[in-house]
Amino acid sequence: MGKKSFERVGNYLRFKQPVDGQERGFEFYHEPFEGKLADNIELFSQMYESGEPGRMQQGVNLLAQSKSEKAIPCLIKALKDNKFTGRAIAAAGLANYPGSKKAMKALAGTFTSGDYLLTLTAIGSLGKIGVAGGKKQVRKVLARCLRREDLFRSDQSSGPAAVMALACISTLLELQDEKHRPFLLRFLAHPVWEVRYQAARIYAKFPDRNAETLLRKLSGDANPLLRLSAAEALIRLGDKSCYAITEQVVSLPEPAVRATAAATLGDLGSGEAFDILERALAKESDAGLRLEMARRLRAKGRDVGLEDIREGLDHENPFIRQAAIKAAGDLGTQSEMSLLRDALASEPDEFLKEQIERNLSEEQGADSA
Repeated sequence: MGKKSFERVGNYLRFKQPVDGQERGFEFYHEPFEGKLADNIELFSQMYESGEPGRMQQGVNLLAQSKSEKAIPCLIKALKDNKFTGRAIAAAGLANYPGSKKAMKALAGTFTSGDYLLTLTAIGSLGKIGVAGGKKQVRKVLARCLRREDLFRSDQSSGPAAVMALACISTLLELQDEKHRPFLLRFLAHPVWEVRYQAARIYAKFPDRNAETLLRKLSGDANPLLRLSAAEALIRLGDKSCYAITEQVVSLPEPAVRATAAATLGDLGSGEAFDILERALAKESDAGLRLEMARRLRAKGRDVGLEDIREGLDHENPFIRQAAIKAAGDLGTQSEMSLLRDALASEPDEFLKEQIERNLSEEQGADSA
């Protein structure tokens, strides 16, 4: 089959992509710009100010990626905009500015918004900003969660409150506040599996021998994501036998589970983890997941995955080609740049051609610097 282009309605690009075995439609807004992200802060701010939903979303998406301090005022404005659906994106973008007191105050101001996902994102961003005042605000949210009588019950209300408490504890640990670490053990035995999963993920980030017994129990759980997160935590405590669990999970039928396992192996970053990822790549059927595996392996210096990137650049689905362009551009070696130059000649979609040209121009700029 030949390469398909994105369907277009004005500045909206549309495509179809298999999700959990079903083909679903997606769309996103695209407005071209010149130069690097940091050179276009004024344009992106104007896009947010336009009031047109798709244009606003793209503007804030780009501002959140820019890492330019000039983006902070507009990100804060978007964060405080109760009618804007991309507030969580703005919150995540503010995490790029460690030490910013303005960003800290704006993020803390979301804690009374009533928006659960926004508050979770803001709590995580505060941990990355690392300003002392943020610690006090997070402690207040945690105190409210811990006062709930239903926090450790198995009903619909306990799960979200417990996940919120875990987000607070994780952020406090990131801010070197160990006071609430003992509460984590209770969450590992929570009746709601998503809570146990999130608690195990925190132990993978902040290992603790006190949790070893409960983590070993979870490493045999029927839920593959629980097994995976418990195995990661145990590996970080030095138990290499748990790599067998990660290899089993990365081979399961569900693409989303395999994707999570691949990301976990990449995060572990050890030779054993990348050996498993290399074996998984050899039998992976999903084109998008092959690209992600190839990107991680090649970034680690493994001489594999180049053909998977080539196949991605030649895929009929424009969304897969877009992912392949990003993977090649992120890696940026001569081998990937050569693939992008070859792909440019046969790429039928103007948006994707622009993405290729941007990556190639950045390579030329780096060579001349």
